[in-house]
Amino acid sequence: VQTTNGLWRISIQCLKCKTNKSKFIIASLGKKTISKIKFEKITEQDELNITKELHKPVKSKFPKRKIKTYGINDLWVADLVIMRNYGDENSGYLCILNVINTFSKFAWSEFLKKKDGKNVTKGFEEIIKRAKLQKHNSPTLLHIDKGTEFVIKQFKEMLTKHNKKLYHTQNEEKSEVIERFNRILNGKMKIQFEVQKNKRWIDILQDLLNE
Repeated sequence: VQTTNGLWRISIQCLKCKTNKSKFIIASLGKKTISKIKFEKITEQDELNITKELHKPVKSKFPKRKIKTYGINDLWVADLVIMRNYGDENSGYLCILNVINTFSKFAWSEFLKKKDGKNVTKGFEEIIKRAKLQKHNSPTLLHIDKGTEFVIKQFKEMLTKHNKKLYHTQNEEKSEVIERFNRILNGKMKIQFEVQKNKRWIDILQDLLNE
């Protein structure tokens, strides 16, 4: 369908997940008609490329608060990603605790069965232990939102034990660093879900982090 602004709107079904996607392309067909376009045999790689293009997120630019970090062990950012819709296929795991070093951009993830202070505290301690084994020192500062799982006494006591200082974002937005990491990880998961024909993410999470 050609729209009034000279663009062609193509409504196509994703070859892998079978969802309908609409894309706008520049009308560069000239005098050619749709019936004259030759369609070649689509390979498996073509299917993967088309799937990535159809699921590519729309980017919008707007001002963001600057993030200042003064060294590799200065600041970590943490966030909790809810995966409740996929719980049945992932042995009851419903959340992912993501942590990223704002200086080196090295990231860790821990999957949790519940979004509560006890599980988040335990998951964060596991990440600190894993980071030390990988010769990463834990940070001076930890930046998180004001979720109830992060403000309970148990979580704060754990940070005090490890000599970490906690601070919160005072608005609805989180750190752009962790938001971007969450988007990238989510995009990789969706592509892998379509390739493996299921939504079991606990088996592929570490491989996606290592890419």
